[in-house]
Amino acid sequence: MNVHQIYTDSPLRNYNYIVELGNGEVAVVDPIYPKLVNEWLVENNRVLAVVLLSHGHHDHVAGVDELVQQHGAQIWGHKDSYKKIDRILEDGEKISTALGEMEVIETPGHTMDHLCFLFYESGKQVEIITMDTVFNAGIGNCKNGGNLDVFVETILDLNEKVEDQVILWPGHDYIENNLRFTLSIEPENEDAKELLEQVHKEGSVKFRTNFATERKVNLFLMTKDVEEIKKLRNKRDKW
Repeated sequence: MNVHQIYTDSPLRNYNYIVELGNGEVAVVDPIYPKLVNEWLVENNRVLAVVLLSHGHHDHVAGVDELVQQHGAQIWGHKDSYKKIDRILEDGEKISTALGEMEVIETPGHTMDHLCFLFYESGKQVEIITMDTVFNAGIGNCKNGGNLDVFVETILDLNEKVEDQVILWPGHDYIENNLRFTLSIEPENEDAKELLEQVHKEGSVKFRTNFATERKVNLFLMTKDVEEIKKLRNKRDKW
């Protein structure tokens, strides 16, 4: 796999990700606590070459400066995500990884600088880091620098692009609450019921889904109606 997940146990239940770039070098996505990243690097005998940013919210960039100072890593991201970007990433750009390619996808809406990262192995889609665009059984909000009209178009486009087998790597562990929201709208959704039971049994941290599952339990991916997605997001904000 290209991607390794780190649960930070932060107040917002953030995830960080390590991306294998090859030759023992890795990128870390949206680091908060440098100590956790450094522990992972030592345990796995890897060198931090890149800090990769999905967007500029504080809970996604808090550890950037310290890691750059410690490792001399470059910062890659959207031009508006941080005070200094060494490599500005563009929509559709493809970057080589240890196992294939990573495609940069501009996904504005949660914030206007948000990026997602879609991974390919042998030309096949395998994983996507969506951070605060798509969560397990939900999507991000637009409360802090976002735009709902733009976000809906982003969600529709991403839902069209990403294939069923692709593993979802979100920015936060929100799956249990999101499934409860799904069931508040669709109380007879058996897939959501079964998944919630599985989460209760196995625990929510590091629980993994793919887009085939998401299209059965994530209300925002189950419709192509623009107004319906807006209504659902507004309901979720108040729920």
